Formats: sequence, C-alpha cells, structure tokens
Amino acid sequence: MNTSSGSVSPIQCPTSLSSAMSLPRLLRGGGTLTTGLQNCRPCSSSASSARRLRVLVDMDGVLADFEGGFLKKYRAQYPKEPYIALEDRRGFWVSEQYETLKPGLSEKAISIWEGKNFFLDLDPIDGAVEALREMSRLPKDKTVVSADLLIDDRPDIMGAEANPYWEHILFTACHNRHLLVTPPNRRLQSWKEDWKGLLDSKRQPS
Repeated sequence: MNTSSGSVSPIQCPTSLSSAMSLPRLLRGGGTLTTGLQNCRPCSSSASSARRLRVLVDMDGVLADFEGGFLKKYRAQYPKEPYIALEDRRGFWVSEQYETLKPGLSEKAISIWEGKNFFLDLDPIDGAVEALREMSRLPKDKTVVSADLLIDDRPDIMGAEANPYWEHILFTACHNRHLLVTPPNRRLQSWKEDWKGLLDSKRQPS
C-alpha cells in the first residue's frame, strides 16, 4: 500500500465471495481483506490434522494494480512532468521517489491517489480475484485458527506489535522485485504461483 494513511481496518470476507467479489466493492472499504481459509487440498485421511488459517491480504499492490493505475493517471494529469517507469520503481513510497526525481513532484504524486475514485478505478492484478474466490470456496473443517499469513507488497510492516503472530509473505510488485528475500522469509511472485502451497506449509502439524 503506497498511501500515507494510518492503521488499516480489516474487512471480513463474506461466506461466499462468488456473489460479492468485485474489486471496486472491496476497495471501497479500503484496508486489508481478512479471509478465514479452510483446507486447500481435497479431503483425505489426514484432514483431521489440518489447521485452519486466517490470511490477511493487502489490497492495493496485491489485489489491485496500484502502480499501474497511478502511472496511467499521473501521465494523463501531468503530461509535461517527468515520470518513473514501472521497471525503474524502487522503494515502497511512490511520493518519495518522485520527489528525488524533481522537487515538488511528491505533492503531485499524492494528488493522484487522493483524487476521486482512484482506488475504485484500479484494475485487478492478474489472478487475484480468481484466487480469492477459490479461497472462499475451500471446504470447511472444525480446527481452530493456529497459523496466520499476511500477503503484502510492503517489505517492512511495522506497527504497535513488534513481533506479530502472522508470517509476512512479500507479494512481488515493481517497487520490491529487486529486494533479496532470504529464508526463512518468503515471497509470492504472483497469483499464478502456488499460493496453495504456502497455505499448506503453514497448516502442517508441528
């Protein structure tokens, strides 16, 4: 997420996302999507030992194409100003990098995502909506929540809790793809990658 807002308010995922899943509808609430996930794999004899997960999924940059939407509107609104191509983006904060490009561009950058309907107009990231729909259809079990994941494109997640319970999975975006992620930290390159494997790895009995 590239805005300068404070804490985010989780949105509880509906029981069936198939009828409620729409990117503008999700983004209208802002913040982070929280979805309770059940078994990812077909039921088997070991299903009773599986763990139920709660997964936090960041919206802009993970579900919605913040960077692409920003660049498109920025170039349309400020056609004579310099811009940063997506492949040259570095660092989480768009406004900071634009300010280094030319003094005064920070405010112009901020004006883009503060504009009316900016977030509602963002295109979904390839595979994101389909992945969340599939998560919502996974079969139920009665095990307690015992592991958590946060899928976010921001590399440094900081808050009041110094040691949060969840594991941060870095979702690849243009501004962080140059960063080296070393074990035990993990990265999700795209929604086309095996996100189910990530969930299953957290569900293994300890």
